[in-house]
Amino acid sequence: MQTIEEFYKKERTKLVHFVQKWVGDFQDSEDIVQDIIFKILDNPDFDSPIENISAYIYKALRNKITDSFRKRKPELSLDNFTQDKTDKSLLSDNIMQELERRQLSKKLEILLNSLETDQKEVIVATELEGRSFSDLSGEWKIPIGTLLARKHRGLKKLRKQLEEENF
Repeated sequence: MQTIEEFYKKERTKLVHFVQKWVGDFQDSEDIVQDIIFKILDNPDFDSPIENISAYIYKALRNKITDSFRKRKPELSLDNFTQDKTDKSLLSDNIMQELERRQLSKKLEILLNSLETDQKEVIVATELEGRSFSDLSGEWKIPIGTLLARKHRGLKKLRKQLEEENF
């Protein structure tokens, strides 16, 4: 039976590349792999043998990657803050754009919720979930033409409301 140390020495490169596909940065990937291996080896309750070391470690890596994505929140850059006395605004262009994007997202959510349920469902399914009209037609037992008409009417209402509010 292979030990964790032997597995790590043999498969380290594969493990790092597996994580790098998700994280993108090689150094972060190495850090994540080393962190998982260290935690497994450092665990005082870890005295029972693992039947499939490979599956155990890959599962731990996937969990760590998922956790890191959950913890990430949109970052606002403070690099563009200015201390020029002639510029009275301390908000950078990046922060203003992010605030405007969030404001628009909230407004769109409110407007979507104001649509008729059948129109909202079609727009959400096709635009946000990326589903096709043929899939929806089969699942919902509604003709494609009806779905297209609902989406068209819903988008027309959204555009009109956005124009009225100068968005």
